Amino acid sequence: MGHTFILLLALVASTLAGPIINTGSCSTRCTETKKFGYETGKTYEYDYTTDVDTTVQGASEEKAGVQLTAKVYIDVVSKCEMNLRLGNVRLLESDPKAPETKIDADKSGEFRTNLEKSPLAFSFQDGRIEELCTSIPEKTWVLNIKRGILSAVQNSMDDLTQDQTVQETDITGECKAAYTVSSNGWYSRTIKKSKDLLGCTDRHGYNTMMQGTPYKIQSEIQSLPLIKGTHECSQDISKAGILQSSVCEEEHVLRPFSRESSGAITKTKQTLKYVTERVSSSSSREPVYLYYSFHWTPVPLTFVHSNDGRGTIRDVMSKLNEICVSTSDSVKPDTPLLFSGLVRLMKALESDDLEQIYRKVKGTRFCASNQKRVEKFFLDAVPMLGTKASLRLITNLINKKEVRGIEANMWLTTLSFIKDPTKEMLNEVKPLISSEDNEEAMLGVSSLVYAYCKTKECENDVDIASIVASIEDKIGVGCYVDKNNLGKVIRSLRSLGNAGFVSNAIRTISNCMTKRENPTEVRLSAIQAFRRMPCAISRDDVMAIFRNKDEDSELRIASYQALMTCPSDNVLSRVRNVLESEEVNQVGSYVWSHLTNLMETSSPLKQEIKNIINDQALKKEFDLEKLKYSRNYEGSFFLEKLNTGASIDSNVVWSSKSFLPRSAMTNITFDLFGHSVNLLEIGGRMEGLEYFLESYFGPNGYFQENDVKEVTKQNIKGISNTKMEDIDRQFDTESDSLKGDLYMRVFGNELLFTRFTGLSDITDGKSINILDILTALAKKQEYSFTQSYVFLDSSVIIPTMAGFPLNLTIDGSATVDLRASGKMDLTKITDRSPSLSLDGYMKPSGAVQINSMMSVDAFVTKSGMKMVSTMHSSSSLEGHVELKNGKVLSAQIKTPFDKMEVFNVKTAFFTVHRESEREQKMITANRQTKKVCSGDKLAKITGLELCAELQYPNASLVADAPYFPMTGPVSAGLTLLKRDTHESYNMEYKFVKDKQEARARVAFSTPGSKVDRELSFDCLVRSDPLLEISMISPWKRVSVRGALVGDNQQKQVAGRIVIDDKDEYSVTGEWIRTRKGQLYTYNPYIEIIIPNKENIRLSSSVEYVVGKSFNGELTVKGLSKQPIQSKVNLISKKAMSSMKTSISFEPGKDYSFESRLQNTQTKKATKLMPYLSIRTPKEEVTALGGSMEYKSGSLILVDITLDRLLDKTVKVFTKLTRTLRKSNARYQSKVDIRTPLLRAKGTSNIVLQKTAVITRVNLDYVIPRISRDKITVNSKINYGFTKSVWSLAGKGSLTFKKNGDYNVVINTDMNNKARLTKVNFDLRYGAKPKDENKRIFVTSLVRHELGWKKSELDITGDIRHLALGLDLKLKGKHSHNPKSINSNFGLSYGKKQSVSAALVMKNKSKKFTSLTGDVSLKWNDKDFSIANNFEQKNKRRYTNELISNIAGHKTKVVSDLKLSNEEYDVSTDISMSGQKPVHLEALLNLDPRNFRVKSRLNNDYSVEFGSQYKKAALLRLSGDVSVPSRRVKGEFEAKKKGPIYVGHLDIQWDANADKDKHIFVDTQLTYNTIKDIDAILVFKSPLQNNKININRKNENAHFDIKSDGKEQLSVDATLKTEKW
Repeated sequence: MGHTFILLLALVASTLAGPIINTGSCSTRCTETKKFGYETGKTYEYDYTTDVDTTVQGASEEKAGVQLTAKVYIDVVSKCEMNLRLGNVRLLESDPKAPETKIDADKSGEFRTNLEKSPLAFSFQDGRIEELCTSIPEKTWVLNIKRGILSAVQNSMDDLTQDQTVQETDITGECKAAYTVSSNGWYSRTIKKSKDLLGCTDRHGYNTMMQGTPYKIQSEIQSLPLIKGTHECSQDISKAGILQSSVCEEEHVLRPFSRESSGAITKTKQTLKYVTERVSSSSSREPVYLYYSFHWTPVPLTFVHSNDGRGTIRDVMSKLNEICVSTSDSVKPDTPLLFSGLVRLMKALESDDLEQIYRKVKGTRFCASNQKRVEKFFLDAVPMLGTKASLRLITNLINKKEVRGIEANMWLTTLSFIKDPTKEMLNEVKPLISSEDNEEAMLGVSSLVYAYCKTKECENDVDIASIVASIEDKIGVGCYVDKNNLGKVIRSLRSLGNAGFVSNAIRTISNCMTKRENPTEVRLSAIQAFRRMPCAISRDDVMAIFRNKDEDSELRIASYQALMTCPSDNVLSRVRNVLESEEVNQVGSYVWSHLTNLMETSSPLKQEIKNIINDQALKKEFDLEKLKYSRNYEGSFFLEKLNTGASIDSNVVWSSKSFLPRSAMTNITFDLFGHSVNLLEIGGRMEGLEYFLESYFGPNGYFQENDVKEVTKQNIKGISNTKMEDIDRQFDTESDSLKGDLYMRVFGNELLFTRFTGLSDITDGKSINILDILTALAKKQEYSFTQSYVFLDSSVIIPTMAGFPLNLTIDGSATVDLRASGKMDLTKITDRSPSLSLDGYMKPSGAVQINSMMSVDAFVTKSGMKMVSTMHSSSSLEGHVELKNGKVLSAQIKTPFDKMEVFNVKTAFFTVHRESEREQKMITANRQTKKVCSGDKLAKITGLELCAELQYPNASLVADAPYFPMTGPVSAGLTLLKRDTHESYNMEYKFVKDKQEARARVAFSTPGSKVDRELSFDCLVRSDPLLEISMISPWKRVSVRGALVGDNQQKQVAGRIVIDDKDEYSVTGEWIRTRKGQLYTYNPYIEIIIPNKENIRLSSSVEYVVGKSFNGELTVKGLSKQPIQSKVNLISKKAMSSMKTSISFEPGKDYSFESRLQNTQTKKATKLMPYLSIRTPKEEVTALGGSMEYKSGSLILVDITLDRLLDKTVKVFTKLTRTLRKSNARYQSKVDIRTPLLRAKGTSNIVLQKTAVITRVNLDYVIPRISRDKITVNSKINYGFTKSVWSLAGKGSLTFKKNGDYNVVINTDMNNKARLTKVNFDLRYGAKPKDENKRIFVTSLVRHELGWKKSELDITGDIRHLALGLDLKLKGKHSHNPKSINSNFGLSYGKKQSVSAALVMKNKSKKFTSLTGDVSLKWNDKDFSIANNFEQKNKRRYTNELISNIAGHKTKVVSDLKLSNEEYDVSTDISMSGQKPVHLEALLNLDPRNFRVKSRLNNDYSVEFGSQYKKAALLRLSGDVSVPSRRVKGEFEAKKKGPIYVGHLDIQWDANADKDKHIFVDTQLTYNTIKDIDAILVFKSPLQNNKININRKNENAHFDIKSDGKEQLSVDATLKTEKW
């Protein structure tokens, strides 16, 4: 039986292997219009050329480009069905050696093969191309190029003779296209088409690690406007309706740093020119998919973005070899470029490839001299990839413990930055959380879950549920927590909160949250797990904790925060009820501050909740002291015009159980162009600190004041936990009561969470033995560290009309390297005579590179412009420091370098041709070079020269140049140069002291130098007394010997100075001090004797009265012919302070400075009068005087005059007064400013009344020889407020006497009643206030009765501005109740321009469901409407009727569903304007004993399958497929009755036309025993009929085959069985 069944299957398979033809169509409809005249059965041939060039216009001397040429064939299958074929495809690119010439691109053969391989079917609706159809898989880039060609063919006009603006979809996206008929000749017409590419949608592709939440707000800027794009086409169409030519030009200018059309620019020119037409070949007349596949796939006309990697193992190994050579010594400027290139190549590799490379670089054969560093570069690159392959390698290496510790944690952290993970990625990292050793992995994996589920439906996803279950399993059933699993449970809960979409784990989370015996931190983590959950998930348990006043305030505040992640009217109402009866100040203070901040926030994400809260009145009784009560802090701003803003949000939460805060957090968010980016959130929690501090440092604590001092003096060698354990035992407390945690989130993903319990976690439970550390340091240590990172990797992909993607990419990478070696002997540092020895070197280096590129990707080649910015630093330090017995300190710093690059930054520009780059000089005229060096003097002193150099192009005089930095290369550097032959700097310090004398020495030298730099200072001090000083320098040698005698009242000094061992100087001096009460008198005198010159004598007299006065005189003789005299006089009194100084070089000719400040104070006022005067012997050069007066609450006056400093006197007068009355408060000010540059005089008067504010401001100003005018501001605002009524009316004007065009007059009137709100706003501007053209008028009237269950709203509004031709009128009504919704709104603008919309929904349900709805939109003369009627007829029948009217195209869809037991019967009728009606039927019976499925389309297409099954007796299968050209039937039956088995197979492949076209198989087997078998097999086909007989009776067997009735073979045999 088994062999027979296999034979039957083989026959069935061979039968089904023949060709099956699908006669479907790419066009789902066919329009009746006939603008174009393409003839069915013909092929139209065109020449196609597209050129794409990129350059920095106005700066670069070269450009990079590609060119595509081809023959285009359009086969017309039917009026609405066409095929596109390409031939003679050729791809050229700029020659890297001569960019102005074009050469064949590398791999152009592969490029041509892919484009010419298969035709592309498309739906042609009289000019508009609606859909493309592929029959075999094609590469994305191939389809994009073909999309570009078809976009040049497309014309979406309704009438080729009339200008029209339409919404059009093509390669550039969905855009508004303006068609203009530019010429209409005898034989053809020319049509221009233009698009504003900034207004196109479905266009850009983005690749960035930035993650944000979208928001919507009214703004002109909805995305980052990087590119300014223009698109112009010209089409020539013959009068017969055949496209003769299409020429399109497109420009993309990078907006930053561009000036008009100058800057980084990509130009595309596309030409399609008619050649000929001919009758199509037979194969070209049929749809494409008839000859390639049973199935075809519709694809859009818009550009499809793809990310095809192109790296290989060989490429990666080559790049690693480059890194090996480049970094053998240190990090070079090009190291980041090599690293970013490595990352880019590795992104294209599969997991096996990465594993193979890892094994190679880990071995010792590859880059043996630099193996460790190259391995580190590879490992640094792995987490930067963000691919499925990299995640598999990360998982394997971490689980195998080949990567561990800090590096493993860094790898796991990078998981949170993968923006768009796939299901395969999630499956790769799942083993990480299955391991008990990788708890840290849960946060990273859960971040991936959230990123995936944000855009996918994960509710019933098995893989996601499995990951969530793995995390949930670590919590355990029932959430029972003890010391052993506490940390694991908390981390698991935080991971569930990170994942967000964890509905399957809600019960576990609720158990952890509601179980009161659980630790507080567990319950808090469970509550915080709701932070990312969808709002559909119930938060009833959270609300219960918030409302329970017996719960700890910290838990209640956390519950409130969780509730406010999904605010609603119901939630806020319940929160308000709790707040009104709140008894716990901590909770009340936090909730009140949070709601108050929400009412004032500018964050666009919080505007909806702000609108809800603004209707609430909050009690102020919880505005409590900030330093004692929980509070929310929020600061935000938002600029709607720029669509940018930022906010910072902080919480400080106290617990009722502590006098210290329990937790705090800060959140920083940026709002940028429609996306809110939660950049950073950090927070932490601490519990038990109050007990810890009180036990150790409280009034009765272990540490008293003296004990604290003693503890701080303990020997550094033995700090351990023993001391703390003694304290714990004495005071019956445990340091474990101190516990806390810290966390950090980036983009909302929790990256870091750490917790500690007691001091043992902080010190890792180990004693810190400093002696062991110092002993280890005394031995020579080698250290090497290298780290590379891609910190920036973003790109914007913009489609060009040629189908090539325009890539704007920016990537940044950094590499830091540190090599160090040395030893540090500190073992004797604590001895009575301390000693130490330090010896080693340190060589840090680093580089950062940022690459920006604008390039066109032609898939086998690319071209574009590239800007590279590099920052590099490399330095070294080597030396030796030694201290001997605490007396001699010596240091040596070596200088092995001749040049050290401290810092270097440069930019360079390149044209990119394929994989080669050609550097551009850019703008070379007027290039500036600035170089500054420290100079020869410093070089002579130190032997070093520090130089800074800056080079940049000055293009300010070039009219068509772009802005900096796109003008050309820039370089800046700071370099340290060695200008001598010395090898080191040696320094020595020595100090020796005994009872008789003290000796000190300081010395500096540079051994081996050409320049003598020896510096030394020796000093000897003896007790007799004697002072000897010796100083040696390259310039002078000085020795000093002297003595000092005297007492406190009088001292004398005598000494001798010898310079260069030949010039001798002597000094004598005397100092006399006397005191009389508070008066101190000092009389110093010094005389210096100089060989061959007049002696220099200094004499002075100083009188000082403590706190009152100071008088001093100084006379110097011998320096000039006349004595030099100087005087100083200081006086300080209660009412006045003054200072006067003077100096004279000749008698009677003084230079003086005098100042004073008079201060007059009373109880009510303070008056200050400053004075300042500066004089020379000839005149007074500056004089300042005036007064300042202040009276509390009523007057501020400033009157200052400055004279003689400028040509004219400067005067400033300001006066501000306040007058309070019973009915008002008046503020008056007066300003008068007179300077040589500006004269201004102004007054203001502001009156505040109970119901009004009145303002008047006058300002007269004169700017000499430039401008003068008088400005007047008048305004009055009346207002009134009650609980239900408010009004605001105002009038204001701004008037310029001479510049009347700036005048403004505003009138406004607003009032609100219980059910009516009115607003009137009138603004007039210009010199003629009655000019109606310069008037903006706004009015609105809103009648409202609002409620949750029932509401009515009636709105009318009007906005007019005649100068702009603006006349908007708005009318609308809305009402709803539980059974219906009725809304309609209309907007009219311009002449006969209007838009209106309506929505009507009704629920007529009674016993059975009945719903109706109608949506309509009218735009000028075009109507759009959709009506739907759903009705349940009975328990087993449902009907639905949908009617749509889209701009006159009516569609009606009627569906009927009938249910009976396990059978479902559905029928649908579809009727569309101009189309044949469509009737669909489907039937499904799920009874396994009588399974049946049936489907029919009209009477043309039908599919039916069925089966009957009876256990061990019957299996029957049948199928019937019918299309207009053919009907295929098949039946299979297998039966068993006793020992008889019967099988039957009949397949007909043209059942209607020729029933002889079939295959028939019939078999019967009678099986009694192995020795009694009888079998017959009959096979019939159009080719041959066969019959096979098999018979066995005991030992006799017979076999024969008959073909077409004739016996072909007959065999008789005798079978014997022998025993062995």
